[in-house]
Amino acid sequence: MSRFLFLLFLTLILLAAVYRLDNRAFIPSDTPRKPYLQQVQGDSALVCWRRVSTNIPQKVEWRVNGTSEWNTVEEVLQEEGPGPVYNFTSRLSPLPPDARVEYRVVAADLILGQGSFHTAKASDSANPLKVWVLGDSGSGKREQYHVLNAMAKHTATPEAKTEIDLMLHVGDMAYSHGTEGEFDGRFFRPYSEMLANLSCWPAIGNHEIKSSDVETESGPYFDAFILPMAGEGGGAPSGTEVYYSFDNGPVHFIALDSSGGKITADSEMITWLKKDLASHDREWCIAFFHHPPYSLGTHTSQTARDSRGRLVAMREIVIPLLEAAGVDLIMAGHSHCYERSAVVKGVFGYGSAPDHVVPDRETLRQDGRILHENGDQYEVAKGEGTLYVVVGHGGAGVGLSGEHPLMDRFDDQHGSLLLTIDQRSLLLENVVSSGEVMDRLLLLRPTP
Repeated sequence: MSRFLFLLFLTLILLAAVYRLDNRAFIPSDTPRKPYLQQVQGDSALVCWRRVSTNIPQKVEWRVNGTSEWNTVEEVLQEEGPGPVYNFTSRLSPLPPDARVEYRVVAADLILGQGSFHTAKASDSANPLKVWVLGDSGSGKREQYHVLNAMAKHTATPEAKTEIDLMLHVGDMAYSHGTEGEFDGRFFRPYSEMLANLSCWPAIGNHEIKSSDVETESGPYFDAFILPMAGEGGGAPSGTEVYYSFDNGPVHFIALDSSGGKITADSEMITWLKKDLASHDREWCIAFFHHPPYSLGTHTSQTARDSRGRLVAMREIVIPLLEAAGVDLIMAGHSHCYERSAVVKGVFGYGSAPDHVVPDRETLRQDGRILHENGDQYEVAKGEGTLYVVVGHGGAGVGLSGEHPLMDRFDDQHGSLLLTIDQRSLLLENVVSSGEVMDRLLLLRPTP
């Protein structure tokens, strides 16, 4: 009997140890990835998948929603992946703009995966653009799935009316080192259904650069995504996948690198950013990256000692350029919480303060840096002011260390954002894991 109890006790210890590993050691790097979308534009889209190499011919079939005849794309690019798997890519083109397209990936008579997506909208489209924004999600824990399910239910309601068009990710999508296995288990597996039906546009996080190199553009992050380098998304050519821009509907989107590259006034990214900001013609402009310029969550922007000074560097070097060019919304993660500012302008001007501290709220008011605050609807002319949001509450452990003087709203519940945008309005909703909308803000352009 004592031997039985000993073995039972030993078994329980082993099971507990396995549980504490949080599945990290059991995510195989060669797990096939189901078909997922990349670079969905107005006239084309990329379908990607990963599977063990096979001699069976593979192809992609597509058709515009409501039609019966399938178009066949037999040209499939095959590249070696990690271990015994290969990465496959097929381009669907020409596609009609602002249209719903169905597709399926076929090997012999076997359908490997299928989905549907909406091609990029024209700048004057009558259909609003819906954008899912996620950050610091890749924990592999139940909270990550709760956030996903909450947004899926929120957008499935009659009030939501239309499906999500695209996903923005502000980084840290595969804890803790951004390995191939962690990408498989903590990004592609949880979001496989979403990724089959909308394109993810990421910004690289500090946990991705533990396994990926921005200098050589190699590693799991760069294997996972195919990002625009030559201006094919509508922005200025960046010549790199580390930072880029693209257009969809009335919005120009800018993805920046705050994690791996240099953040200096004469860096290649800054040189490109100036060109890109001067070249777009969309009504709204949204920038996103990983390190927040303003935060008092699990990281603080009130000192250059945090994160090797990258939060402060983004505020003092990058933010002046974005605000001067009239960027409407700036989003980041890294700090595991939700924070949303008032509509502000020129807060970066306090960079010379001791230790880079942003002063108290009353000082910001007296200096005229806060333009709108404590409301749920503001009329904001183009270039008048900027909204800052920290959206690092997608799955990793959340927390707040204080209330940043710039911020109007704070929340330490897990969640994600839904943006609904048309020519005249930008609606922001913070949907927490319970399904409740904890913050809602509407920006309106003045009536002509």
